[in-house]
Amino acid sequence: MKKGIPIFAFVIFLVVIPLFTWLNLRKGLDYRLQLRNELVVKDSVDLKLDTLHLLSNKTNILILKSFDRVNDFVSAIEEHFSKEQSVNFYSNGFIHESFHVLPEGYFLDIINKYDRQTFILVDTSGYIRNTYSDKSEDIGKLLEHTAVLIPGKKRPTIELKSQKGKVDE
Repeated sequence: MKKGIPIFAFVIFLVVIPLFTWLNLRKGLDYRLQLRNELVVKDSVDLKLDTLHLLSNKTNILILKSFDRVNDFVSAIEEHFSKEQSVNFYSNGFIHESFHVLPEGYFLDIINKYDRQTFILVDTSGYIRNTYSDKSEDIGKLLEHTAVLIPGKKRPTIELKSQKGKVDE
């Protein structure tokens, strides 16, 4: 009986835990890949027209029209992405404390093309990835898609301590 306990523990640590970990990681990867597939490029914003460099190097949410739950939307976005500092909001004429207002006529063709939508999600390269209405399901999708598009932070390379102080001879 006493030999069975170490063998059982060995099997759990060698087989069960790695398998469980792999399955959970695979599930997360599949979910992220599914979201990336939903974010195929639908259109683009000509960044040459972006003379104020509003959309450069950040994920942007263009808000084309005001809606009833704008405060709930802003608080949800700020809750999820306030630490990232890489998501900008631009509105088309209406002012909210968290929004930057687009100058009059800025991206007029894009705004006119998507006038039936409430939101446009634009990636760091100026590609329109998706459009959304102001329905709860669409706002939830917008949050998920924005999280996928946020650029990852660059991490410093890891060096061995013994190599750090050496000088090449």
